[in-house]
Amino acid sequence: MRIPEKIETKRLVLRKLNHVDAPAIYEGIKVKDVSRWLTAVPYPYPKDLALKFVLESILEFENAKGFSFGIVIKGKTKEPAGLVTLDRLDYGNKSAALGYWLGKKHWGQGYMSEAVKEVLSFGFHTLKLHRIWSNVYPENPASERILLKSGFILEGREREKYFKEGAWRDYLYYGLLEEEYK
Repeated sequence: MRIPEKIETKRLVLRKLNHVDAPAIYEGIKVKDVSRWLTAVPYPYPKDLALKFVLESILEFENAKGFSFGIVIKGKTKEPAGLVTLDRLDYGNKSAALGYWLGKKHWGQGYMSEAVKEVLSFGFHTLKLHRIWSNVYPENPASERILLKSGFILEGREREKYFKEGAWRDYLYYGLLEEEYK
């Protein structure tokens, strides 16, 4: 299996991260309107966590344990505007988790739907996965729309799963099977 370090779409380049991406990752994710939707990301986001994340992501990519792609918008910058990931890979059960975030100034332009479409193709065609899953807070309808538009099906709700922003938050679980992928 050959793992591409770069995937191109009409408007985007999805590429393997490198250590110089840490400042751009930090700038995008330190914004409260972005980090509030990410369970593993604290607010305020410490600057040193970005480099730690990038270095761990590079190792996971090289060992085929997880794939974090920087989302680079063609014609805008060479730095990632966000991330789209396949991680928590379970090769025995042919499943993985889809995660994503995009810097606030790039919201509402269809970039994430475009990136997710390509990463799903990578997951089902290259990695030969049977199931890809993702989860969102119900208060994040924009993220939920990306999943629904991509063919994901709501599988359940975990009530008060995470304590975030001073309150207990429910979590919605979505799944997409290989046979449902369009």
